[in-house]
Amino acid sequence: MTIPEIFEKYGEEHFRRLEAKFLKEFKSTDCIISTGGGTAINECNRRIMRETGLVLFLDAPFRDIWRRIHRDPNRPIVQRSTREEIEALFNKRYPLYKRAAHIGVRTEHRSLRQITEFVAFQVERLKGE
Repeated sequence: MTIPEIFEKYGEEHFRRLEAKFLKEFKSTDCIISTGGGTAINECNRRIMRETGLVLFLDAPFRDIWRRIHRDPNRPIVQRSTREEIEALFNKRYPLYKRAAHIGVRTEHRSLRQITEFVAFQVERLKGE
């Protein structure tokens, strides 16, 4: 079932419960989990992420995020909201993601290569501590 189908059939609250359940039950190493925009609104999710992995926050300005997501059919909240509503949601969630992160990475004016090299450097630095 796709994210839009889950939202349509069961609602956002059910989807958030599935998200939290996944974080609690997922057991793997050496993987990357890309969380959606709402994952960090739940304090328990933030705690689980910090305790079970290394949390990277790709810190991008809203205009860059909007450019990437505004036409994505797999984002039901985006599809039913105005740009202004999504920006308000971004501003509300931003400090929560910042708080959840072990490492923040500014992405503005950086290439994908620069970002990945910075992340790799930070991960190696943390391994040495």
